Amino acid sequence: MVIINDILYEKDSWRFFILAFTLKGHFLYSQSWKEYGDSVKYFISQKKTDKAIAYYGKVKAHIPPDSAYTDTYIQLSKNIVLLYYSNRQYDEAVRLGNELRPVIEKTYSETNRDYAWVCNLLGAIYNINGKLDAALAVHLKAKEIREKLAGSKSPEYAQSCNNIGALYRDLGQYDLAEPVLLEAKEIREKLPAEKQNDPFAITCLYKPWKLYKDMGQYVRSESFYLQAKERRAFAGKDNRDYASSCNILADLYAEMAVIRKQNHYTSKQKIYGKSLTAADMSMGKVVITSPACTAIWRI
Repeated sequence: MVIINDILYEKDSWRFFILAFTLKGHFLYSQSWKEYGDSVKYFISQKKTDKAIAYYGKVKAHIPPDSAYTDTYIQLSKNIVLLYYSNRQYDEAVRLGNELRPVIEKTYSETNRDYAWVCNLLGAIYNINGKLDAALAVHLKAKEIREKLAGSKSPEYAQSCNNIGALYRDLGQYDLAEPVLLEAKEIREKLPAEKQNDPFAITCLYKPWKLYKDMGQYVRSESFYLQAKERRAFAGKDNRDYASSCNILADLYAEMAVIRKQNHYTSKQKIYGKSLTAADMSMGKVVITSPACTAIWRI
């Protein structure tokens, strides 16, 4: 009996050893993906894109199935999606973004800030790639989620309005673009004073400018861009953004001058009953003077 007990004890010892080894292996396995994740964060901070992506591949290879549905993994994956986007690796960003959506939905739910964030970024990429209908669908989804979570007065909701308005403009649906762009602008105007000059706030002025320009409403277009230019001036006038504002305004004024001149010659045609040639209309010099920019254009 003792021998049997000894044998039984020995067998139990081996079982315990195997169980302990398995648990230890699982622990090390789990730890390794987290360590790889730390390396991903480090290489992103050092702007070493290739290494960050390589180590993210190791994370995916080593992560246990249950750990894929954790906030740690979701945030790490978001960083890689953004990295792909920043490096214009749009196909990879779309692939990983669409992989991440069901993970977020299973971990939390579809009504989640991270889910809306992924939809928003996917919308930006679809827009860049000319897939406007696909972009509109995910931007509308992001807007719906953000309204439920943060309300219709939040900066996140306004961002979605801005993006949707810009898409409607690109689709030529100006009647749908105008109200959502103006809604975003109204939200911006109610932001705290310290946030009035951040890039988001300025964008809420920039996009209506483009809409009204496309609609031929140049006076309204000028009004919005003068406000945007004024906001950019708070960061100083010796920078690229402010210079860009001046150049865009100069282009706007030149286009307005061309139209005024064409209208002027059209009126003359009606008065004198004669046809003016393109050469006639291309002669002359227009001097444009405004509080924003002064430029001389030949038209």
